Amino acid sequence: MGKRKINLNRSNDREKIKIEQKERYHDLLTFNLSYISNDKNFNLKHCNKIQKSALLDSIFELSSMSKIKILGLDKFKGLENLDDKLVNFSMSNEFKKNRLRNCEKGYWIFRFKGSDCRCIGKIIDNVFYILCIDTQLKAYSHGK
Repeated sequence: MGKRKINLNRSNDREKIKIEQKERYHDLLTFNLSYISNDKNFNLKHCNKIQKSALLDSIFELSSMSKIKILGLDKFKGLENLDDKLVNFSMSNEFKKNRLRNCEKGYWIFRFKGSDCRCIGKIIDNVFYILCIDTQLKAYSHGK
């Protein structure tokens, strides 16, 4: 996260005014695994080491970018949004009760780096709540 210095010159006495502008950390997307599905078909229990490593690589890469930058990427490198009706898995009751009403519309999906696996979740502000790990591509239709 770099700093950028801006110098402004006053027209009369040529004094320099320095303004530091820091990149804001609160613009970065963060990830939360607290509400992942209890369904063994859609959580980390059925993932192998390679899939877990790919998930971590993806989270690491995405968490270093702002949400705006990520939304500007295509669905293979960034996020894809699907209507709630198109996604089917058992969501955490705790998440439904405490967080669902504050979420942005639809489910947000990112692909594991170097893999066909998907991570499905909901977004509140700049927090991506990981709700489902779909390694078998069964949580929604892929049009095949």
